[in-house]
Amino acid sequence: MSQCERSAVCRAQAGEGSRLRPYHVRKILFITGRRRVPPGKGTGMPELSRFYGIVITMYSEAGGNHSLPHIHVRYGNMRAVYSLQGDLLRGKMPSKQHKLVLAWMALHEQELQENWYLASSKCACYRISPLK
Repeated sequence: MSQCERSAVCRAQAGEGSRLRPYHVRKILFITGRRRVPPGKGTGMPELSRFYGIVITMYSEAGGNHSLPHIHVRYGNMRAVYSLQGDLLRGKMPSKQHKLVLAWMALHEQELQENWYLASSKCACYRISPLK
C-alpha cells in the first residue's frame, strides 16, 4: 500500500471533522496491522527526522546494547547516541546541535516512546516533524 493510499485510508477512517490527531491515525494503522514490516524484510535504521543537518534514527535489537530506549544522531561525520530521557550515552555532538537535539526530544517525547515501542515490536517507525 503506497503512502497516498495509506493517507486516503487514514482520512476515511478519521472522517470529516474528526478530532483524531496524526498520532491517533498512526495508532489505527498499527492496530489494524498496516504498519507491520513484511516478513523477511529488515527494518534497517529508519530515519525519524532530519533538521539543520542533524539526522535522527532509531532501531531496536533484542538483548545487548539496544535494550535501553535510545536514538542515534548524526551531524556531519559526528555520531552520538541519546537515551530517550536526553542523556548522552555515547559519542559527542557540537554544543549547538546537542541543544537542538535535546529541544527536539523534549517536544516529541510521546512520539519517541511510541516509535520505540514500534521498533521493539519489529514494526516500521513513523517520521516525526523536524524543528523549524
